[in-house]
Amino acid sequence: MTGKFLLYGLLSLAISLGAVGIIYAYMRTNLSYDGSLHWYQLDTLYVMITDNLIWVAVFMLIFLVSFSLFSWRTIARINRVIRAVRQVARGDYTVELTSDGKSELAELEQNVNEMAKAVGESFARQKKVEREKDEFITNIAHDLKTPLMSIKGYLTLILERKPDLETTYSYVKVAHDKAEKLEKQILDLFDLSRLTSGAMRLEKEPINVSRFLLQVQDEAYPMMQKNGMELRLGTLPHELYLKADGMLLARVFDNLLTNATRYANEGRFVDLECEAVKDVVIFRVVTHANPIPEDQLEHIFDKLYRMEESRSSETGGSGLGLSISRSIVTQHGGSLTARRTQDGTAFVVIMPLSGSEFEA
Repeated sequence: MTGKFLLYGLLSLAISLGAVGIIYAYMRTNLSYDGSLHWYQLDTLYVMITDNLIWVAVFMLIFLVSFSLFSWRTIARINRVIRAVRQVARGDYTVELTSDGKSELAELEQNVNEMAKAVGESFARQKKVEREKDEFITNIAHDLKTPLMSIKGYLTLILERKPDLETTYSYVKVAHDKAEKLEKQILDLFDLSRLTSGAMRLEKEPINVSRFLLQVQDEAYPMMQKNGMELRLGTLPHELYLKADGMLLARVFDNLLTNATRYANEGRFVDLECEAVKDVVIFRVVTHANPIPEDQLEHIFDKLYRMEESRSSETGGSGLGLSISRSIVTQHGGSLTARRTQDGTAFVVIMPLSGSEFEA
């Protein structure tokens, strides 16, 4: 940009000198002007200085006009940049300067566009985080308050009505069940906090994938049978090993299968598939009923997200299972996603094989 203004100045200087020379030659030729007024002819130094100042003024006027004509586009672009920066400072990030060429000014315009976009995205993320924090606090307050109120209600009945032993036992049993659910949710919150902060240490060891899946099937059998469902295993890989924390990985599949029995129990089967592709192993847990709507597929991994708005403990879980599962898989360097199928939902877990790295 400095070079451009220097060029404008030199051009304007050349034009100014040329114009003054033309005017001077014209006056000498046509007006018999010899170029100066002598002091002894006019008896005053003032007239001589004024005469020379007129030429200086003419030169400066021509120079300024020429420089303005050359540089007005550049100055206009600089003014647009200044207005854009002020616009961003006021909190309006919809700035988009037209940038053409490869000059310093074009680079400055591009930088202002990128700055406005980056600042706007940063503030948008900040607002999203604040909104999610408020929603999280509201949801956790609701989810913790509900069982507490139930426990308090049953204990109050026992204290006020002093029922017989059998009725007292039934009240205590309900309060105990509610307390266990409350304890589980609080422990889930602690686990999620440790996972997301990286405070939970992974005890990785080589895991035989085929044996692991057979173990998952055996442990899920009572839950599946209780809900009238069946877990079908696909073709098991031969001598495939995965380096992972077995306890945490088992928790991932327990959460996925629990969700399958809770929300897709109208379908009889749940499929558990596995395949190795290059240096990763891909697991799929596929249900065959009640497909999750497309607009909710990503949100189901949010903390405390529940597809039903009543947030009743009778119709759903804590809303932490899938979030914990994704955090566990992410801690292992893998990814957990969900996609809608023709008649259900497929949860896809991708994990790096032993000695490999994978970024989701």
